[in-house]
Amino acid sequence: MYDYLFLTHLPSFYKVNLYNELSKEGFKVKALFISDGSVIRQGDFTGALDDVLFDYEILNKESSYERRNKLFSALNLLRAIQRTKARVILVGGWDYVEFWLALLNRKFKNRMVVVESSIYEYDERCTFKNSLKKLFLSLTTGAIVSGLPHKKLIAKLGYQKRVIISGGVGVINKPSTFKDITDAKGSHFKLVYVGRLSEEKNIKFLLKGVGGINDIEIHIVGDGPQRAHLEEISSENVIFHGYLSNERAQGIMASSDVLVLPSLSETWGLVVDESVAIGTPVLVSNKVGCSEDLVRKFEVGEVFCCGDLNDFRSKLDILLLNCSSYKSACERLPYNKLVRQQVESYEKIFD
Repeated sequence: MYDYLFLTHLPSFYKVNLYNELSKEGFKVKALFISDGSVIRQGDFTGALDDVLFDYEILNKESSYERRNKLFSALNLLRAIQRTKARVILVGGWDYVEFWLALLNRKFKNRMVVVESSIYEYDERCTFKNSLKKLFLSLTTGAIVSGLPHKKLIAKLGYQKRVIISGGVGVINKPSTFKDITDAKGSHFKLVYVGRLSEEKNIKFLLKGVGGINDIEIHIVGDGPQRAHLEEISSENVIFHGYLSNERAQGIMASSDVLVLPSLSETWGLVVDESVAIGTPVLVSNKVGCSEDLVRKFEVGEVFCCGDLNDFRSKLDILLLNCSSYKSACERLPYNKLVRQQVESYEKIFD
């Protein structure tokens, strides 16, 4: 009998780390991964499964989760559920047929959803989608949400069952070094963006906001469908690195003054966790999921109104002029306590 049966799309490194932490606490954990690869994810986004502390199955070993045969995947899921006993099943969202199938199967008394979507993504006009989400939530016995904006979303959907706030989406690979930041009094500043180069990441806004300013250098780490276009419209102070390993990306974050995440939509923003753990303050839009529970709560950066260039530039000036204050806030961030909070949120299921 397992304590937890997780169903999620990929063995992302931060989920693997979370499941390992639960296992270290003496809980028996099993994970069902829809696939072990993705056409839009590269390199070490997925965690190493060779020495994990939990049991797992991969439902689709021969294809990425985007290209999987959904019928084949559903049958594999039913077989896996049939041979697994657990105190609770936790599904990683509501956007895949496998998640629906897992909850429609009434084998498990406790059926919980892990909600990483936030109120920032809610659209009153999408009545059909909202009705489907309400139906999905009716199949659960409780929910674990990443933070306050995520709790507000399911409240908006009329959810009245048990809700536990985890304070994150998983456990990062904690950096081995912590950078030394002083007030940015020089004549040259370095900003960094780390993530996918796609429309919802709003990188064109970032380039418009600071592109062409001689004393600011922008480093773009990542790849995606907009890369060629972004390179075409970029000024000389923008440097594209392409995809880098997690370790090399953290190295660039450590040498930067500010990490910027200007997203139009971002469920949480795990790169923010990484940046502040390194000691680099952040500037994020108010559409980023961790803006309340991490950035504002611990004062490790500033939050600007998405799409407002004046607000963006104003908050950036504040950050660059007061780097040591924000660095001190990063140093005070109780990393181990926050990891413990996530683990305890799952332990509370059995209270």
